[in-house]
Amino acid sequence: MEFLLIMAGLRILLITFIITCALWLLQFPSMGSTKDKALSKSQVQTARLVALGKLWADVSLFHPLLGHSNIDWDTALVASIPKVEEVETDAQYAELVNNMLDILHDTETKASLAMTSNQSETNYSAREVSRVGNSKKESNQIGRKLCRLTRDGVAVFDLTNLTREESWRLGTELHKELLQTKKQKVKNFSGIVFDMRRDSYELIKMDDLFEGIAGHLCKRKVVAPALRSRMYCGYAPEAKRNGGHYFSAYSVHDAFSVQPMSPTIGVPTVFLINSNTIVPMAVFALQSEPNVFIVSDGPLSDYLLPVDRMSYSLPGGIVAEMPLGEWVYPDGHVGFVADKIVKPRRRAAGDNALKEAILFAKSAPGKTRTKSSYAISGTETAFPKYQDMPYPSKPYRLLALFRIWSVFNYFFPYKYLMGEDWDQVLLDFIPRFEAAKDAKEYGLVVSEMLTHTHDSHVGAGSEAIWEYFGSVGPPVHCRIIEGKPVITEICEHSFAGKTEIGLGDIVKTVNQVDAGALLSERYKYIPASTPQSLEGKAVEEFLQGEEDTTVTLGLEDGQGKLKTVSLRRQSSYWHTVESTVTSDGDMFKLIEPGDLGYCDLRKLTCNKVANMFEKFKNTKGIIFDMRGYPNGTLEEIAGRLTLKEYVLAGKHSKPVVSRPFGTTKRNFLDEVEPMFETSLFFFMGSSSTKYTGKTVMLIDDRAISQAEQTGLFLKAANDTRFVGSATTGANGTVSRFYIPGGICISFTGEIICHPDGTQLQRRGLQPDIPVKPTIAGIRAGKDEVLEKAIEYLRAETVRKK
Repeated sequence: MEFLLIMAGLRILLITFIITCALWLLQFPSMGSTKDKALSKSQVQTARLVALGKLWADVSLFHPLLGHSNIDWDTALVASIPKVEEVETDAQYAELVNNMLDILHDTETKASLAMTSNQSETNYSAREVSRVGNSKKESNQIGRKLCRLTRDGVAVFDLTNLTREESWRLGTELHKELLQTKKQKVKNFSGIVFDMRRDSYELIKMDDLFEGIAGHLCKRKVVAPALRSRMYCGYAPEAKRNGGHYFSAYSVHDAFSVQPMSPTIGVPTVFLINSNTIVPMAVFALQSEPNVFIVSDGPLSDYLLPVDRMSYSLPGGIVAEMPLGEWVYPDGHVGFVADKIVKPRRRAAGDNALKEAILFAKSAPGKTRTKSSYAISGTETAFPKYQDMPYPSKPYRLLALFRIWSVFNYFFPYKYLMGEDWDQVLLDFIPRFEAAKDAKEYGLVVSEMLTHTHDSHVGAGSEAIWEYFGSVGPPVHCRIIEGKPVITEICEHSFAGKTEIGLGDIVKTVNQVDAGALLSERYKYIPASTPQSLEGKAVEEFLQGEEDTTVTLGLEDGQGKLKTVSLRRQSSYWHTVESTVTSDGDMFKLIEPGDLGYCDLRKLTCNKVANMFEKFKNTKGIIFDMRGYPNGTLEEIAGRLTLKEYVLAGKHSKPVVSRPFGTTKRNFLDEVEPMFETSLFFFMGSSSTKYTGKTVMLIDDRAISQAEQTGLFLKAANDTRFVGSATTGANGTVSRFYIPGGICISFTGEIICHPDGTQLQRRGLQPDIPVKPTIAGIRAGKDEVLEKAIEYLRAETVRKK
C-alpha cells in the first residue's frame, strides 16, 4: 500500500513537471523564427508615434521653459506627426524628435542615438587643447604652489585638477594666502584669478574650499541663483476657477547666499573655469558683484548648473533627455552666462584663457553681459480651447489623444481603480482617432475612450456631442426599475398626450427602436463609476433630442396593454429644482401625526436650515431626502446634529506631481511614483440648539459628489442611517481641460474617502437599510423608500422606549 502511494506521488510530480515545461515553452512561440520576432512597419510607426506623443506630453507639463514662455508647443507636435510615417531609419527618427524639440531653443533637451562600443565622437574639449595648470601627477603632490603674483600685480591661485583630498585640505591654506596677499599691500596688487579648470570631468566639488574666503570678495550680501521646477497640486482647471483648490506652480529652492566678511579684498576677481569645472554656488553668487567675473575656457557644458533630468528610451535605441529645472537669479534672469568665453587654442599657442583672465583682472572692464528676463512666477496651464476647430485634422486629433492620456496619467487620482492598462487604452484608440471621419464620430470616439476611466464625473462636451446625445427631453422622466426603463415622473404642466401616459409605464421602444438596444448603445459612451450610475445616466438622457422635436414612445401599462405616444421635447417643461420652491413647505414639512420631519435636501438652502430645525425641534426623527443634488447645506446641518466641538468627516488626497513618472537622472537613478497631499476634513459643532432625535438619509444612484459628501458629514455627525440603494460612487472637486474640437473634458480631481480610509469611489455610500422602488409601487403612487424610512424611525422610537 505504501509503495503504491509513493508511485502515485511520483506520477503527480512527473505530470506537473511536464506541464510546467510546456507552459514555459509556450512563452517563446517564435524562438526558431527571426522573421516572426521583427515588428511590422506599421507597428514600428505606432511605437514611434506613441513615444513622440508621450515625450511631447511630458515636455508640455514639466519643461521649466514652458511654464513662462509663449512657445506654441502644440504646433511642434502637429507638424511632427505626419512625418512619422515618412521616417525609415532610427537616425531619421532621432532627427525628427530633435526637430520637434528645436522650438524650445534649449540645448539640454535633445535626443540622440545611444553610443555603441565601436562609435566615437570628435569633441574638442580641454583634452585636445593645452593642458591647464598642474598635471594630474603634479596635483597629487603635497608641494603644490598655490599662489603666484604676475608682474602686473595679479595674484593667480592654481586650483586646477584638484584631487578630492586637496579640495578638503586646501581651504585653510587658500584663506591664509588670500589674506596675506591683501595684508602685504603689494604696491601694484591689482586683481585675483582663481584658475579652477580641469583636464577631465570628475565629481570633485570645491564648495568647502571657498566657504572661508567668499565673504572677503563681496561688499554686500550676494545671492546665488535658485533652482526652480514645475509642480502641480491637482490639475488647475482650464474652465471655471476653483479658488486655488488645484493649482500649478514653480517649486523654488531657497538660494545660497554669501555674507560680506572683513577685511574686504576689494580688487577685481576672476574665476577661470571650463566645461569640466564643478563651479561652487558661492562663485555664482559673487558674479553679481561689479568687480567679480567668470571667464570660460571654451564652450561650457550643459551640466554646469546641475539639475535633475528625465531620460526617455525611445524606439531604435534613441535616448532623449529633458531638464526638470532651471536656475533663476534674484533679478529674474534665467540661466548662467559667462562674462567672457575664450576660444580654446592648441597647445603650441599657449594658455590663452589664462592670459585673458589675467587681463580681465587687471583692466576690470564693466559688466557688459546681457541676459533675457522672465517672470518669476509661471502661468496656470491653459492649452488652446480650439473652439473654432469642430472637426480637427488627424494630427490635431492625435494631439487630443495624447493630451487625454497625459492628463489622466498624471492627475486622475483614481487611476489605480480603473482596472485597466491606461497605456494599452492609448494604443487601442490610436487607429480610432485616426479614422474618425467627422465631428460627430470624433466626439463619440473621445467619449468612448473616457469610459475606460470608470468615473461618473468624467464627461466630454462639445456641440457635436450634445447634438448626438440631445439636450432637451420630453415631459417625462425615467429610471431603471427592476431592470426596465420606467416612467417615474410626469411634468405638472399640461401637454399633448399627458392623459395617455401613467406612472409606472414601461418604455418598450423609442422612435421604433428597442429601448434596451438604445440604452446599450448609450452605455458605450457614458463614463460611470458603478453599474447603477451607468444605468441612471443612460436612462436620464436616452429620450433627449433637439428643441421642439418629437419623440415617439412605445409603452406598456399596468395591464400589459401596449400603446404609442408622441411627445414634444421642450426645455420649458422642466424648471430648476430651486424654481419650484415657493415656500418653506416645499423644502421641509411634518409627517403626520407630526412625530417625524421630512426635508428635501435638493431644495433646502443654507439660509433655511435654522427654520427647518425650528420646525422639527419637537420631532423624534428627521428624514433627509438626498436622492439628487444638494445646495451646500452639509456643514450647517451636520453642525446641529453633533454634540462634539469638532468632527472628522473624511479624508481627501490631491495628486502632487513635480516630475514625470519613470526614471530621472541625478547622481543616481530615481524612480518616480505618484504622490498625494492628504488631509483630514472636519466640521464644527454648531453653537445653536442641537437636534438629538434620530436621523436617516434617503439615497440612490442620483446622489453624486456633494450629495455623497453630505452623507459623509451626516454619518460622522450622529451616525445618520442610509435608507435606499447605493449612490453613484464619484466624489471630489472636478477639474476640466480642453482638447482640439472645442471639447471640454471633466474628471474627478481628488480622492475622497471615509474617515477610516474606506473607499467611496466606484462603490458609493452603502445603505444601512436597503430598499428599492418597484414598478408596482410606482404605479400605486407609493414612495417605497420614504415609507421604509418612516417605518424604521418609528420602530426605533418604540425600541428606544
